[in-house]
Amino acid sequence: MRAIGYFTINPETRNGRASAERLSQAFQEYCQVGRHIPHGTFADLKGEGGGTGWQEMMEFIRDSRLGYLVVTPDAGHLGETLEEQVERVLEMDALSSKVVCDDLDLPDPLQNALRGSREAARRSERIRAGMMAKAARGLGIGKPPYGYYITADGAFHVSPKESEVVRRIFRLYLEPGGSVRSVASALNARNVRTRKGRRWSLVTVRDVLRNAAYIGTYHRFGMRIPGSYEPIVSASEFRQAQDKMQARSPSQRNSHPAPVFLLSGVLYCRYCGKRMMGIVRRQTWQKKDGERARAQYRYYQCQSRINRNQCGYRTMRAGELEEEVVRIVRERLAAGERGEDPGDVSWLAGDKARSEAAMHSLDKQFMEGVQRAASGTMSLSTLRGGLEQLRAFKQELGEQAREAGDCAAARTRLETNVWKLLNEWDDLPDAERRDVLRSVVSKVTVKRGRPEITLR
Repeated sequence: MRAIGYFTINPETRNGRASAERLSQAFQEYCQVGRHIPHGTFADLKGEGGGTGWQEMMEFIRDSRLGYLVVTPDAGHLGETLEEQVERVLEMDALSSKVVCDDLDLPDPLQNALRGSREAARRSERIRAGMMAKAARGLGIGKPPYGYYITADGAFHVSPKESEVVRRIFRLYLEPGGSVRSVASALNARNVRTRKGRRWSLVTVRDVLRNAAYIGTYHRFGMRIPGSYEPIVSASEFRQAQDKMQARSPSQRNSHPAPVFLLSGVLYCRYCGKRMMGIVRRQTWQKKDGERARAQYRYYQCQSRINRNQCGYRTMRAGELEEEVVRIVRERLAAGERGEDPGDVSWLAGDKARSEAAMHSLDKQFMEGVQRAASGTMSLSTLRGGLEQLRAFKQELGEQAREAGDCAAARTRLETNVWKLLNEWDDLPDAERRDVLRSVVSKVTVKRGRPEITLR
C-alpha cells in the first residue's frame, strides 16, 4: 500500500536532526516489513502536530486523489491532546487515508491515543494477541459491516437481504442527480430499515458508501488485505462513489466564508421540541448562454428531521424567518417590553450551571465515542459527525458559561445590545448581529412559519 511517514521532532535537543533521521529510517523499515510503498515523510516541530508539515501532507494526498497509509511513531505525534489526535485521524479518513502507529502493541491510532486510560490499557492487553492474529488472517473482529455476517470461525459471508440494500445504495447514489440525502429518503420511503431497525440517515448512508469492505477489502490495525471475502459491489462502482463524494466535499470546493445564522442556539421546533439548526444548500445550473451559475440558500431545520427524518416540520428559509423575528423583537423592545424582570439576572446562575453540566456531559460523550471507535464498534464517519456537533455545542455552551459568570456585566451588556438592536442594527456585521440577538432573546419557537419569542 502507498505509505507516508509523519512525525514531530524537538529542535531544542542536541540530537534533533539525528532523531528525525532515525524516525525516517524507522518509517522505511516499517514499509519494508509490511511491503508498503514509501512516498516520503512529513514533519512538524514538537507541540505543533497538525502544523505546516501536516497541512503539506494533506495537500499532497488531496492533489494525488489517492488514499495512503499514514505511519506515525505513536498518537502523541498527532497532537498534544486527545481531541487533537482524534481530529488528525478523522482528517485523514476524510481523504480516504488511514493512520497507523508504528507500535506493535497498539498500532490503532485511537487505541494508542487512549493508552493513558487504565481501562483501555487493560482491554488492549487482553484482546491484542487474539485480535491481531485474526486481523492478519482477514477474519472478522467485532460487528461485521452491514451486508455481511460472521460465522463462528470468523469468516465473512454475504447477507442476501442486506447486500441487496447495499447494491441499491450505490446504484441510487451513482444515478444522475443522486445524493446521500436522496438515497436515505428513497430507502425510508420504501420502509427499508438499518440492521438496528432504524431509519436511514445521511450518516448511515455515507458510512456504507465509504466502506471498502464492500469490494472485499479487509482493513483493520493498519492492515489492508484485498480479496479477503466476497465483494458486494465492483471496484469500479466503489471508486466512482468515492470520486463523487470527494468532488462534493467542502475541501474540494473553493473556500467561502461560512454563512451566519442569526438564530443559532435559540431557535427550537414547536413540533418536536428539538433545537433547529442552520443548513446550507448549494445549487448549480447552466444558463442559456452556456455559462455555469451557482447559488447557495440558507434554511433552518430541526435536528431530529436532519438526523433521521423523524419530524414532519419542513425547512424554512433562514432569511425570511430571521427578518420576521428581528421585526417582532424590535417592535417589542421599542415599546419598552423586556423579560419578566429585566433587573433580575438570577437566570444567569441557572444558565451557567446547566452550561457547565452540559459541557461535562459532552466531554464524557466524546471519550465514549473515541473508545467505541477504537474498539471497532463505531465508524470514523459516525465519530466525525458526532465530534463536529459536540464542538459546536461546547463552543456555544462555553460562551454561555462565560457570560453567566458576571451578573453586572451581563446586565450592562444586555442593555447595550438592546440599544444596538434598536439603533445600529443595519450597520452591524452578521456575526455581531447574531451575538446581539442571542443576548436579547432567550428562546424562539416556530411552527408553520410563525415564531414565538421569549425575551430576556
